[in-house]
Amino acid sequence: MPALTRSRRISCSNSAKTAIHAHCPRNRVPRLKSNVTRRELIDLYTPTEAEVELAGRVSKDPSAKVPFLILLKTFQLLGYFIALREVPRCIVEHIANDQGMLFVPDNMEEYDESGTRRRHVPIIRKYLRVKTFDESGQALLSTTIRRAAARMEDLADIINIAIEELIRHSFELPGFTSLTKEAQRGRAEVNRALYRQVYDALTAEGRNAIDTLLAEPASESHQTRWNMLKQDAGSPTLTLWLPKTQCELETRKSCLHADTLCRRN
Repeated sequence: MPALTRSRRISCSNSAKTAIHAHCPRNRVPRLKSNVTRRELIDLYTPTEAEVELAGRVSKDPSAKVPFLILLKTFQLLGYFIALREVPRCIVEHIANDQGMLFVPDNMEEYDESGTRRRHVPIIRKYLRVKTFDESGQALLSTTIRRAAARMEDLADIINIAIEELIRHSFELPGFTSLTKEAQRGRAEVNRALYRQVYDALTAEGRNAIDTLLAEPASESHQTRWNMLKQDAGSPTLTLWLPKTQCELETRKSCLHADTLCRRN
């Protein structure tokens, strides 16, 4: 009984890379393409003998056997279940033709709301040895996201790490919205903790020095000292290094003072 491996579920294998929708190139949340090539249909969506045998044991009726195989093959690639109506027509027709159907019945989409589909889902999970995304999966997701957020800032990178970890532990993937919201929530918690850690490490004098950098100046430029500090440096000549105005001189003094206080702490 085959396990649902990483190479069959997400865009990390050579065959699966071409089957993931280009709409979300940075996130590894798998999505089906609408324009699937003939080669992809054969490599990714042709049921194996073992899968056809399983479908035959599960349902003798071809009208239920083919939807079962569609659900199975799409889940192998995506890692989550989708409605039959969301599967591109070319994939549905390929699997139906492979099973001897000359045309796809118009009522096949009724399968989505049927009790037959609800019965097929746990069978597919068991066959592929995949666990339902339950409380333990949510706990793993939350922990992984917060660990990732401590090392990286980009939301797509954090989500990708979470997907990899869920797959490694054989969990069914939750919806993209759930992944995104949890990643946003986890990143915000980690960032707030880091901000608090820096704030607590500063003395009152250090905090005042930083506030000075961000205070609105009285000069006509209306640039804070922080904005001036962020300006690109010019050529490394003595003339450019020397401060041109009293405000620039005071800005450099404040920056050096704040830096010294931070290093002491």
